[in-house]
Amino acid sequence: MSHIRTSLALIPVVAILLVLAGCIPQPTPTAVPTPTVVRPVASPTPLPAAKPTSPAQANSTPAAPTPTPFPPPRVGAPAPDFTLTSLDGKPVSLSDFRGKRVILNFFATWCPHCRAETPTLVSYYNDMANQNIVIVAVNLGEGKDKVAAYQKEFNVTFPLLLDDTGEVGRMYYVSSIPLNIFIDAQGVIRSGYVGEIDRDTLQKNIDGLPQ
Repeated sequence: MSHIRTSLALIPVVAILLVLAGCIPQPTPTAVPTPTVVRPVASPTPLPAAKPTSPAQANSTPAAPTPTPFPPPRVGAPAPDFTLTSLDGKPVSLSDFRGKRVILNFFATWCPHCRAETPTLVSYYNDMANQNIVIVAVNLGEGKDKVAAYQKEFNVTFPLLLDDTGEVGRMYYVSSIPLNIFIDAQGVIRSGYVGEIDRDTLQKNIDGLPQ
């Protein structure tokens, strides 16, 4: 897989980033189709009269509604909020970090580009501890034991959250990792970067975030 360092000034849809360098998550989160816009008709068609139901039909449990697809996250729009469990078993929400500049990182322990960039993230986070900057890393479905071993291996000091169901990965349309999304103190997405990131690129993207 090619190793590309391309900074994205704008990401109209985070899913588009999959064409750049990175690892393909295993398993890849199921792509969620963009909702179709339904245009109103000039005059609504009357609904047909309800047909009589049998006692069995009347007592049957209705089918569960189809879940509404997540809208794609966009630059200039609020970052979709979520709540995941941390390694210490506590619920952590993205909105908990409102008021701070956030680097939202998606990773997997098996991904070579993720492993290569982790020391850079750890060093940057430790150096910027007093600068109102936080890194929130979301692991894509590997489970607590593997992530805990990863934390120990790299001495990770920022929060590692467990996306065991892949829901947050789908919410952010993650198709290639590592993926770093830069969010300002008001919770608005400002830029994104896919592939192994270096310190200079981290700093340039952080400098572009309103405080």
